[in-house]
Amino acid sequence: MTSESAHRAIGVAVLGLGNVGSEVVRIIREQAEELEARVGAPLELRGVAVRRIGSDRGIPEELQTTDAESLVGRDDVDIVVEVIGGIELPRKLILSSLNSGKSVVTANKALLADHTGELAEAAEANSVDLYFEAAVAGAIPVIRPLTQSLAGDRVNKVAGIVNGTTNFILSAMDETGADYEETLAEAGRLGYAEADPTADVEGYDAAAKAAILASIAFHTRVTAADVYREGSPRSPPPTWRRRRHSTAPSSCSRSASASSRPRARSGFPLACTRRWFRSATRSLRSTAHSTPSSWKQRTPAGSCSTARAQAAPHRVRGHG
Repeated sequence: MTSESAHRAIGVAVLGLGNVGSEVVRIIREQAEELEARVGAPLELRGVAVRRIGSDRGIPEELQTTDAESLVGRDDVDIVVEVIGGIELPRKLILSSLNSGKSVVTANKALLADHTGELAEAAEANSVDLYFEAAVAGAIPVIRPLTQSLAGDRVNKVAGIVNGTTNFILSAMDETGADYEETLAEAGRLGYAEADPTADVEGYDAAAKAAILASIAFHTRVTAADVYREGSPRSPPPTWRRRRHSTAPSSCSRSASASSRPRARSGFPLACTRRWFRSATRSLRSTAHSTPSSWKQRTPAGSCSTARAQAAPHRVRGHG
């Protein structure tokens, strides 16, 4: 490799300029020297796909475009960062990028939960990378540990809090006694909740993340539709709120009183929380207890890396 080719600029296209996209663009522009030192070549922002072009977007108008398809098809683009959200449009753009020989980084958990196999096969066929660490617990990396550090281990269970919005709401309601609507509004003002919080408060976001984690950890194909969801976004009944430190809510009537049971942060007896979690886990694992035969047929015997790429569509190349 010549010195010139070793330092050739890497062109980056960003699809979407919302909260996440804006931060990606800011980091690429403001931390250019540090990124170059880490990567070994300069990263250059080739363009950003937006819904509307405007001088108030925080980047020069010449870098903005409403034609995302033309942007990902440019010859000077090497990496595509997809942070649009939704499913059909991002799916089309990601497939186009992969088929054009461009690696893709995405934070789109809804898309990955339902189309991981299709995207992974496209990445494999074109010898490019598909990364989605930011789709699940991006602040606490879990995808790479599952695919690399724990590749030789058998994972029996994955548990944790995967939705920051609902975590904030439940904690605030428990600590302050505020109503659901009031707490949700506060979560929006602080940036925890999206303008439309439906995916968070009704469990769709968590279901998508659970599907991705289950596919990787249990080497099977799980979609968001396979994940059990329960509950609705509402405040605890006033009668329960007054009694919550002494009596379990009616849905957990068989739980012992608070004096003999430890409690979860939300105020529900931990026994109730654990029973709900076991129910949800059983539903999830019932779909993840075995590998579909179609996947087994595509996985060569003894090929650990191929099994991971197909069962948990996440290509990892050039990383120790």
